[in-house]
Amino acid sequence: MHVIYWVAALMLILTLIGASNGAALARPLDKPPSPSPVDDFVPGRVLVKFKPSVGVAAAHDRLAQQGLRASGVIVGLDVFKVDVPPGKEWETVARLRTRADVLYAAPDYRVYALDTFLNDPDWSRQWGLPQIQAPKAWDILSTTGGANIIIAIVDSGIDLDHPDFACANKLLPGHDFVNNDNNPQDDYGHGTHVAGIAAACSNNEIGVAGVAWAARLLPVKVLDRNGNGSDSNLAAGIRYAVDQGARIINLSLGGQNGLPATRDAISYAVSRDRLVVAAAGNFGDQGNPVIYPAVYDEVLAVAATDQSDGRAYFSEYHPYVDVAAPGVDIYSTLWDNSYGWLSGTSMATAFVSGLAALLWSADGGLSAAQVRALIESNAEDLGTPGRDIYFGHGRINAWRTLDAHVRVSVTPTQLTFLADAEKGPVPAQPQIALTTPSTQPITWTVTITPAVSWLSVAGAPSGSVSAAAPATLLLNPTRPITYGTYQTTLRITSTTAIGGRPLPVTVNVAFHYVPQLYQVTLAPILKNATLP
Repeated sequence: MHVIYWVAALMLILTLIGASNGAALARPLDKPPSPSPVDDFVPGRVLVKFKPSVGVAAAHDRLAQQGLRASGVIVGLDVFKVDVPPGKEWETVARLRTRADVLYAAPDYRVYALDTFLNDPDWSRQWGLPQIQAPKAWDILSTTGGANIIIAIVDSGIDLDHPDFACANKLLPGHDFVNNDNNPQDDYGHGTHVAGIAAACSNNEIGVAGVAWAARLLPVKVLDRNGNGSDSNLAAGIRYAVDQGARIINLSLGGQNGLPATRDAISYAVSRDRLVVAAAGNFGDQGNPVIYPAVYDEVLAVAATDQSDGRAYFSEYHPYVDVAAPGVDIYSTLWDNSYGWLSGTSMATAFVSGLAALLWSADGGLSAAQVRALIESNAEDLGTPGRDIYFGHGRINAWRTLDAHVRVSVTPTQLTFLADAEKGPVPAQPQIALTTPSTQPITWTVTITPAVSWLSVAGAPSGSVSAAAPATLLLNPTRPITYGTYQTTLRITSTTAIGGRPLPVTVNVAFHYVPQLYQVTLAPILKNATLP
């Protein structure tokens, strides 16, 4: 019950989904046996890339010398699509691979939507959002996914008339590489479902909520009405998405063969600071084959979890898994203005793409590598402690990821002063260091709660801090009037550059004012209790 290859099974399931519009659905059909990976390619076509020294014109000549003709080229990647008689694909590939001027030659392998059709209306319709603490993450920001952040849904297209994508500036003009036109209308349903998870219009009294409400969506159609695609179209779609300004490339698809043209396109994306997110695969219970392009190091590969934070039974487990996200019975948008449940690492991938958009909306100066590192390092560790083959670094946590990035850190978090009538306090004028990983300035203010006569702030009680410009807070402690132990708290509150709720951090302060006789005994103890 994973990738649906056969038209009959597909049409039956999607018809039931569309007709239900959220009602109970019929039992899904079992998935037919997957095709043999070695034979799973577009008949009558091979892909070849010559070494850069050859040049495009010379490449055409050299193909002609072999009795071959290029029917097209993937723009920007210089990968030639060569027509051959069906049944002669491997023979042609073998011949081309013997040439010293050929960088690679391969069949035009197929890729598929990586989803499973499991439907259970008794489950909470959008359990995945609270599972990753998305509502708490939204509270941090005054916007949920900046409108300048574009997520490319490289898939089966998007239902362009769906009401949950009708908010202002949600959908960008895209492209259909299957039919070679500028109308990337979804005729399969998969891309629409993925798009809704990542960035459906939200808080609009219509349908469902997306992870990144305000992020824009670029529909790039590379899968046909049966959920099938090719290496060549996928590579072209990725290249197009990058050139159209998408910062996040969502690949909720894959195949069991190497995808050389797609890898070229992914390298192009990464070289231009784009984040490529791909589904880890849905055959964990059927041999657990390696899935491309998730296996590539440049890709953030996503496994699927269930409502109990366990591994979805179908989710693949490999060393290439980087993180996990909800992927079982996920309720989202479907084509023909409808809604329904789907399951798969496809769905999990869309959650991660939405989180990346939230991060970039909070801090547009982050690099793709930094966004990836933040998502990985703040994931909820599941399974075996540390990174493992089932969950990677863990199940994503949107709130923890944003909170760790936009909250100001302070050092130390505890101060202890010691003084008598003649000496001290120790230290005379303590400093508190304020730092943040954010590349955008974050404003901060400090208050002393409760206010006390023996402690004040030296200089301005507010300022800004960024990764490039840390700040220092100076304090002025003075002796209390009488001997005793006094306590208060510094409350340092930061606010992100784009607004949102205040994020406070506290520093506990204690002052021991003692007769001089006790100074000798207490000083070493209290000094050791004072953090540097």
